[in-house]
Amino acid sequence: MLIPILAVLWIGMVALVEEMQTFSVVAQPVLGLALLGVAISTMIIRTIRELGRVRDQAWWWVSLGLIVSFGTTVAFAPAAYLLLETAPQLLIRAYEVRAALTVFAFLLLTRGMFARMPGRRGHSGSSHGLHGND
Repeated sequence: MLIPILAVLWIGMVALVEEMQTFSVVAQPVLGLALLGVAISTMIIRTIRELGRVRDQAWWWVSLGLIVSFGTTVAFAPAAYLLLETAPQLLIRAYEVRAALTVFAFLLLTRGMFARMPGRRGHSGSSHGLHGND
C-alpha cells in the first residue's frame, strides 16, 4: 500500500515543483526521507521485538544499509543544489563522499544478503539441486 502512495507523491512533486535542469531539490529528498523513515522504523521495531542477537539477522543489515543509502540521498540533493553555483570544488568532494557512503551502504546490504536465514543451518555447496541428484 505504501509503494503506490509514494509513487503518486513522487510523480506529483516532479511534475508540479521540480526543476528538471539541476539537482532534485524536493522530490528526491522527500522520497528519500519517507524511505529513510520506513528503514529506521523497521530497524527500531524489529530490534525491540528480537529475542536473539540482531546483528545475526539479515533484516538488521539490510535496514542499516538502507538507512545509510537513503540518509545520503536526503542530505546530498539539497547540498548539491546549494554548492553548484557557490562552491563547485566542494561539490566534487561531496560527490566523492557520497560515492564512498554508497559503496559502504552496498556492503551493508550485501552483508545482509549473506546473513543466515532463520531455521537454516550451515549451507554447503553440495545441495541436491547443484549436482543434479534430484
